[in-house]
Amino acid sequence: MAVAAVRVTSGNELVLSVDRDRATQSLRQVVMRDPAVRKAARVDPPKTVLPAAQITLALDLRRDSEAGKLVRQTAQAKRKTTKEVEALVAKLCVGADPQPSGHVSNRGQLVLTVDIAALTLDLIDRLSAGRMSSTHNPA
Repeated sequence: MAVAAVRVTSGNELVLSVDRDRATQSLRQVVMRDPAVRKAARVDPPKTVLPAAQITLALDLRRDSEAGKLVRQTAQAKRKTTKEVEALVAKLCVGADPQPSGHVSNRGQLVLTVDIAALTLDLIDRLSAGRMSSTHNPA
């Protein structure tokens, strides 16, 4: 998980930061291991005062792959997701932490999204339960 401790406040609260670039790169490396993935491009939201509440990658899949065919069929049916698309996302993202959600875009790409708010809540739960292992240790 791409999280770093920023500081401890005077009230003994720990301030953490999600390294979006590192999280995006990590997810990109995981999905690029699958031969069906031709390209994984970060989708940057419009610039705002606050950082985006999610990290998004758009995947271009090989047209001749089963994954590519599934995504094309889903797009042609004008659907965003199906149980098969959810299974494809799970297959492509084995080992990703955190696990992204996915949907098919109007352009026929598989779009993966990591919800930063959900990631933050999960991290709070892990820290509260003392479940942060050394593999999640930032640095």
